[in-house]
Amino acid sequence: MPIRYRARRVFDGNISNLNSWVYDSNLRINYEHKRINLKGVECEFDTLGKFTGLQDRFGTDIYEGDVVTAYFNFGPAGGEEREAVIEVGPFGINLQSWVFDKGNEWALPAIVGNIHGGSGFRRLSI
Repeated sequence: MPIRYRARRVFDGNISNLNSWVYDSNLRINYEHKRINLKGVECEFDTLGKFTGLQDRFGTDIYEGDVVTAYFNFGPAGGEEREAVIEVGPFGINLQSWVFDKGNEWALPAIVGNIHGGSGFRRLSI
């Protein structure tokens, strides 16, 4: 399966494209001008996110930069639901303290926003 990415389209003056997102596995990066190209569309460099391979409790793909609410397990001390930003590092996604029990739907993460804001996502202060 090819690696998939998501990035916000550069505003081109067309109001219907304002804050729209582009999804594709064909990524071209221009580091000099800090621009990326996905699916032949110029996108904002700083909004690029890689697909994690995971989905939230509603079946929505989770990308780097998404903000999720999830149940954090603190062991014998119990746990609680908190918001977290998805970050992909050199060793993958750090989910070791999260409960992913498919038998308990409440334990799966749910996307509540994106650090970049925009259409369909609420802006969060992090």
